[in-house]
Amino acid sequence: MPIDRALLEAALSRFQAAIGYDAIAIDHQGDWSTAPAAALNAARQKRASAIRGEAHIRPIYDYCTAELVARGFRQSSVFPQPGAGRRARTKVHGGFFEKEVDAGVSLEHTGPLLIVSGKAMLTASRNLKNRIEEAIADAANLHTRYPMLCFGFVMVVPSRMETEKDVSGKRQWVNELVVGADGKSTPLGENLLRYLEQLQPRVDITETLGRYEAVALAAVDFDRSPPRLCPDFPPTKSPIRIEGFFDLLHQRFIERNRFISEVLE
Repeated sequence: MPIDRALLEAALSRFQAAIGYDAIAIDHQGDWSTAPAAALNAARQKRASAIRGEAHIRPIYDYCTAELVARGFRQSSVFPQPGAGRRARTKVHGGFFEKEVDAGVSLEHTGPLLIVSGKAMLTASRNLKNRIEEAIADAANLHTRYPMLCFGFVMVVPSRMETEKDVSGKRQWVNELVVGADGKSTPLGENLLRYLEQLQPRVDITETLGRYEAVALAAVDFDRSPPRLCPDFPPTKSPIRIEGFFDLLHQRFIERNRFISEVLE
């Protein structure tokens, strides 16, 4: 079934507001090169605060939960619970360490059956490999204890990242484009595609523990109001477009859990 685009756009708008990009998009037409320094500093401070407290990514958790409920999972079995307000931390004991998880489906007597990990990368593309290594470790950790777990990974990135670098002896913010002005991927965008496509798919429970059952990459233009998914990135035929992500997770769940009906309507 199609994703709920209106719900996703609302989540992305809340994400944008949490990182302070809405003010630049509305008041300065998304032009960071001409916006006054005070406005830029305010947005960057708000972004840093959101990253520390996860305020920006929580709307994505709620969106993922809504998509799972739309595909027939009982609302009483999903987390975070819709309309629960401040999100309680959900912790799962993995094969090697305890892990806080973001959204999913669970039963008290089975543990987690399906989990969606939501991540965002807004700055410092140099840390991309570290983020991929963390994602692999998370998958291996939980699949070791729960080999039948359906584990999905969603990464949200802006079409334009910022990284603070030394330029002529001074620290300056430098743009790093994921998607170019022509809508096509840049070398950074190609790196994202290559790494994330390698994280999936895990079709059978005997396959690599460090892979995910489904992966999605959402590249978003947060410099416009409202923010918009980049229509041509990932490419139309890419296996990690978000349009097919939730259907694929649901399919994997049904294939592995035909005997568990109490989580489904």
